Amino acid sequence: MNKAILLYTLFCLSVISVKAQFTDNFSDGDFTNNPTWSGSDQNFEVTNEELRLNAPAVKDTSYLSTASSLIDNTTWKANLKFSFNPSSSNYAKFYVASNNSNLRESLNGYYIEIGKSSDKINFYKQEGFNTTLLIEGTDDLLDVSSVDVSVKVTRDNAGNWELFADTSTSCGSYVSLGTANNSDFTSSNFVGFSCFYTSTRSDKFFFDDISVSNITPSDNTNPEVESLTVLNDSTIQLIFSETISQATAENLTNYFIDNGIGNPLEIVVQQCGDEFTTIFLEFGTNFLPGTNYTVTVNNLQDNAGNVLVPYSDSFNQVEIGTVQAGDIIFNEIFADPEPVVGLPPHEYLELYNRSNTAIQLSELTLVNTTTPKTLPNFLLQPNAYVIVCNSTDATLFSAYGDVIGISSLTALANGGDSLTLIDASNNIIDLLVYDDAWHSDTEKKAGGWSLERINPTSGCSSSDNWSSSEGLLGGTPGAQNSIYSLTADVIAPSINLVTVSSLTSVSVFFTENILGDDSFSSSDIQITPTIAINNFTLKATSIDISFSSPIEAGVNYTITITDNIKDCSENLITDANSSFVLPEKGEIEDVIINEILFDPLEGGSDYVELYNNSNKNIDISNWFIATIKGDTVSDLNQISDVQYIIKPQEFVLLTENTEAVLSQYSATNEEVFVQIDDLPTFSNDEGSVVLVSNEEVVMDQFNYSDELHLSLLNNVDGVSLERINYNIPSYNDDNWHSAAEDIGFGTPGVQNSQYRSNQDVVNAITVLPKTFSPDNDGFDDFTEISYQFDKPGYILTSNVYTVHGNFVTELANTELLGTEGKFKWDGTVQNSSSFLPRGVYIIHSKVFNLDGSVNEYKNPVVIAYK
Repeated sequence: MNKAILLYTLFCLSVISVKAQFTDNFSDGDFTNNPTWSGSDQNFEVTNEELRLNAPAVKDTSYLSTASSLIDNTTWKANLKFSFNPSSSNYAKFYVASNNSNLRESLNGYYIEIGKSSDKINFYKQEGFNTTLLIEGTDDLLDVSSVDVSVKVTRDNAGNWELFADTSTSCGSYVSLGTANNSDFTSSNFVGFSCFYTSTRSDKFFFDDISVSNITPSDNTNPEVESLTVLNDSTIQLIFSETISQATAENLTNYFIDNGIGNPLEIVVQQCGDEFTTIFLEFGTNFLPGTNYTVTVNNLQDNAGNVLVPYSDSFNQVEIGTVQAGDIIFNEIFADPEPVVGLPPHEYLELYNRSNTAIQLSELTLVNTTTPKTLPNFLLQPNAYVIVCNSTDATLFSAYGDVIGISSLTALANGGDSLTLIDASNNIIDLLVYDDAWHSDTEKKAGGWSLERINPTSGCSSSDNWSSSEGLLGGTPGAQNSIYSLTADVIAPSINLVTVSSLTSVSVFFTENILGDDSFSSSDIQITPTIAINNFTLKATSIDISFSSPIEAGVNYTITITDNIKDCSENLITDANSSFVLPEKGEIEDVIINEILFDPLEGGSDYVELYNNSNKNIDISNWFIATIKGDTVSDLNQISDVQYIIKPQEFVLLTENTEAVLSQYSATNEEVFVQIDDLPTFSNDEGSVVLVSNEEVVMDQFNYSDELHLSLLNNVDGVSLERINYNIPSYNDDNWHSAAEDIGFGTPGVQNSQYRSNQDVVNAITVLPKTFSPDNDGFDDFTEISYQFDKPGYILTSNVYTVHGNFVTELANTELLGTEGKFKWDGTVQNSSSFLPRGVYIIHSKVFNLDGSVNEYKNPVVIAYK
C-alpha cells in the first residue's frame, strides 16, 4: 500500500477516535500537520520521508511533542536512527505519556531512554524532574557505530508495562527487554521525543513510523497484498501487510497468472522471526515481453484466520535484452564508510541500467582488481539502480533500494581501485579506475562519503564525471545521485600547468582528462622561442615532451597545443597555451619573507607572504615554511608538491585557508595564493617564521613580535606586519611595520602598504581636482585627497570646513596611514547624503607620528554645479 494512502487512512481513523490514536511516517513531508508536532520546530525537518534533527552545531536539547490521551491498553512504537554511537551526551528519549507538552520542563509521565546508559534501552517514570528506572534493558544492545532500532512499549489496564526492541531493522522482530507494573499516572496528554546532543551530533538523529494505538484483544484485520515486483522473466515477489500463515502461503493453487502462465511451480516464503510477509513465486513458463499479465491471489489467511482481501493486479513484462558495452555502469562507490555520516558503516557499489531493456545480472561478472565474483540472479529494470554489497550487509542497505549481496565480496581500496564488469564472453561492459583524489574536498576524502557519477549518459568514466556525494547521509544508494546532471560537457580542455622536468623535457598538464586523435603529432605543439621537439608521450591528463636541445635559463617560453587533443566528450582543444621557464637555484635572501599575519581575526587564517627579490626564476615547490623551537628549525611544512616557480619581483601568499583570507582583506591577488595543508603554529605574541630550501638551507628568517606593531593600535588582531624595504635584512626590526588601516590592515599577495624604496619622498598632502561638481554626470563628481610620506607610521586627522571656519564633515579621525595612498570626498555633509551648495571649502589635515613630527595642511576646494 502506498505510504501516503496508508497515512491518510490512519489519519481518518484517528479522527474518529478523537485523535487518541495516530500513525506518522512523515510521507507527507511535513511534521506540522496530521498530526501537529511542536516544540523546537526550527531544529527539525523532514527529509526522505523521515523526521530529522537539524539543529545549530552547539551542545543543546531539542524536542517535539503532539497531543495523545491514550495510556491504558495501549501500544507505542517508533523507529530511531542515530548516525553515531550513542553516549551519555548524545541520546534520545521517547515520551509515551506526559502531562506537559514541553518535554524540557517538569512533567509527570513515562519515557523510553535510548542509548544513554551503557548503550541500553531503558524505561523510566518521571515525576517533576525526578526519574525512576522501571525496566532496564540489555547492556551494549546499541554498541554500534550507527544505530537503527525500532522500540515498542505496551501497557494494559492494570498498569503492566512491557518494553520491546527490534535491531534487525528489516522485519519487525521485536524482543522483550522486560516488564514492570506501575500505575502512578493513569492519564496522558502528549507523546514526543527529546534529543540530547553535542555540537558534532546536532544533525544526526532520525525518527520514523511513530504510532500510538489501542491494544486489540483479537485480530480482526484482513491481510492485504502491499506490493508486487517482477524479479525476472519467471519470478515475482509479493509483500503482505501482515504475517501470512505458512500453510496457506505455500499452497500453489492460491496463486494464478493468466495468458498461459498458470500456477507457480515453486514457492519460497521469506521468514523473519515468526513472521511470513514476503513470498517468491517461481513459474514454469517465462513471461513474454510486451504481454500484459494479471496476477490473482486468493484464500490466504493470517495466523488469526482472517482471509486475505481478494487481490488482482497486472504487469506488462518488459523486454529482457542482451547486455552490451555501456548498458550497465558503475554509478556510485562507497569505499571508505567511516567516520559515519549517516549510512551504515559498510562498503557498497551501485550499478545503473541505462539501457531501454531489462538486464539479467547473473550474466555478468564483477572483477575487483583481479578477483572475479559472478553476480546473482537479478533482473535490473531499465533506468533502475541496484546496490551491490557483501551478503552480510545486504539487510542494512535494503531500506535504501534493491540490494544484491555477494558472499566474501572483495574489499574496496579506500585510495583507489580498478573495477570491471564483464559478460560471459569476457567482453568489458564497464571499466572504472577510481581514486580518492576524485573527492571534492579533504573532509569527504577522509571517509563517510561516497563517490557519485555526475552524468550517467556520458561516456566519460574519468575524474571529470565523478565527485563527492552531497547527500545528507553521505551517499544515495539505490536512488538518483545527489550530483546528477545531464548537462552536456561543451568545454574543451585547456592547459593547467607546465612543469620543467629536466634541461630537455617538460610536462604539460590539462584541466581534464584528454584523448589524442590518431593524427596528433609534434606539429600540433608549438614552442616560442622555437625548440625542436624530439618526442612526446600522451597520458591521461598530461603530455610529456622531450626536446632536441636544452632549455635556456632566463628565457620565458610559450607552449601552444593547436589541434587534435580532445576530452572524452569529444570537445576539441583549440590553441591552448601556457608558459614555462627553466628554474634556477635560489641563494640566501633571493626569496624573502615580506609579510606575516600571525594573529588573525576570528574565522581568519594565518598567512606568510614571500617575495622574489632576485632576477632568477626559482622553484620553491620543495621548499618549506618552518619555525624555531629552542635553537632548532622545526615544524617544517612543504610549500607545494608540484613545481611552483616564483618569477623575479613576484609575490606568493601561503595560507591554510584561501577563502578566509580573501573574505577579510580587500587588497589581494588570489592568483599568487597557495593553499597548503599546514603552516607552522605561530604564537600570537612572538615567534619565528623561517624559509628553508630543498637543500635544508635557511634562506630567510624573521623573528616577529607584537611589539613591532604601532603602539597606538588598541587591537592588533587581524593586523599584519609588513616589510618596508626589500633590501634591508629581515632581522632589522625597523624594517617592519603594521599594515595601514586605510587598506584594511593587510596586503596579501600585493605590494605592501608600507613599502618604500630607497628614494627620498617629500612629505605632502595634495587635493585634486581643486574644483569638482557632485552631480553624478561622470565628470569630476568628487575630489581625492592624496598623501605621500617618507616612512610609515603617520596618523591623520582630516576635516572639511567652510571659509568661515564652520565644521562640515569628518574625512579621517586618527587614521594610521601607509607611506602613500588616497581617499575621497563627494561633497556631502557629515552623517547625511545631502550635498553642500556651491562655494569654497577648506580641507584641513593634521599629520603626526610618534617621533613628535607634526604637519598641517589646508587645501581649498571649490564645489561648482553646471
